[in-house]
Amino acid sequence: MKNHEMFHGYKHLNEKICEGQGSPIVLLHGIPSSLEEWNAYFNDLAAAGFKPCAVDLPGHGNSPKPVSLEKYHEDAIYLELVHWMDSLGIEGAFTLVGHSFGGHLAIRYVFENPGKVDRLVLINPFLNFEQINWINRLLYYNPALPAAIYPFVPAFFIRLFIWLGSMQSDKFFQSSLSKMEFESMVCDYQRGSPQVVYIPRTVRDEEIIYSAIDIPVLLIWGKKDPTLSTAGFDRIARLIPQCETFTVKGGHYPHRTNYGEVKTAIFDFLHAHSGSNRSE
Repeated sequence: MKNHEMFHGYKHLNEKICEGQGSPIVLLHGIPSSLEEWNAYFNDLAAAGFKPCAVDLPGHGNSPKPVSLEKYHEDAIYLELVHWMDSLGIEGAFTLVGHSFGGHLAIRYVFENPGKVDRLVLINPFLNFEQINWINRLLYYNPALPAAIYPFVPAFFIRLFIWLGSMQSDKFFQSSLSKMEFESMVCDYQRGSPQVVYIPRTVRDEEIIYSAIDIPVLLIWGKKDPTLSTAGFDRIARLIPQCETFTVKGGHYPHRTNYGEVKTAIFDFLHAHSGSNRSE
């Protein structure tokens, strides 16, 4: 498995790609996160005959942190993502998985590039700015202030924020994240660019025709998502022709808090929709 940087003009994007000739599966993370969001899935996917590929989006993880605010617009990040995906040189259609903002980018890619993806997995996808809860909407509507204080937020408050978002419904004081996942999320919050708070208000889906996404889709979400309205998930599930749904008791990141359930759902979906040209 290799973990290095890809050069695109004046930028480098940190990537992690499994060695081998398996069926490609591209994994896209949310905000503020990194490719390490998918660490728990890499070995399992590789062992099942897949070739997992992940990238740190601009402003995240070990990828560059541009200074210009123009680079923290959905369109700019999407363009970088497309360049990176093109650089992979994937022959034939591949599987695409996206969580939160990564889910939005995945939907847009499938819609704008028919035929390139043959299976899509969405996990609590961030569809548009209006989907965010009203408290966070107020925060992100004028992101200059949160961007200014972001570098100075004490680690204690970052830990508290992650803990509150991952509490088990039946065990109030206990996070549903493993210690490793918890620390990984803390690290991603601390090393992300403060400018990533400018991204959410640029996320729109008015031009996406969900009914035109005519490939098998698995839509997974945590029923207790404190960040995004789950009504949006129900909406696109009705619009996408071949959409299957799977819900868990988790929150915004069920692939991390409910790993066993979500992993099983994903693998069942992948095998149920495997083609004769796949090496599973």
